[in-house]
Amino acid sequence: MAALFIGVAAVAISSPGYFRGVLTGEAGHANRCGEGSWQYKYAMIVRDVQPADLSAVAVLLGQLGYELDEQEVRGRLDRVRKASDHSVRVAVVDGKIVGLLHVFERPALEKPCEAVVQSLVVDAGLRGNGVGAALMQEAEAWARDRGLASVVLYTRTDRDAARAFYERIGYGLSATSHFMRRDL
Repeated sequence: MAALFIGVAAVAISSPGYFRGVLTGEAGHANRCGEGSWQYKYAMIVRDVQPADLSAVAVLLGQLGYELDEQEVRGRLDRVRKASDHSVRVAVVDGKIVGLLHVFERPALEKPCEAVVQSLVVDAGLRGNGVGAALMQEAEAWARDRGLASVVLYTRTDRDAARAFYERIGYGLSATSHFMRRDL
């Protein structure tokens, strides 16, 4: 699968300005998008995760509070990458992985099939610069391409900044629940 490029042609990554009218598309086939209110501070590439990204993925998951060794991340990533109804994408700025998105299709009996954002994390040093918004646009495009009518996600109640971010990009509280688990 070709990489998706997000950025502005002929603008250096180190440019301090914000970009409008972002170009996206497969390599060699750029399309104009970003007609909404999004602004990106950096040119970035959003692409499928690769095995070589393992270390960066582990670091980003650690920033979410999930301290996992690389072997554990490798096993989880291998399993998710094999599932055809899952997508794992990374955002790359200046050759460095700065964001991670894991989205999957969830069929259900009691409601229409929907996309679920399982993980979204942006490197702490780049939060607030449009990387998360770009990754969420990726999740929404992935869902639309699969004919899904909605994207849902869960955010912990103590993650106020994350909740505010999701609200800013158009997500609203849909339900509250108790997450329950029984280890086997």
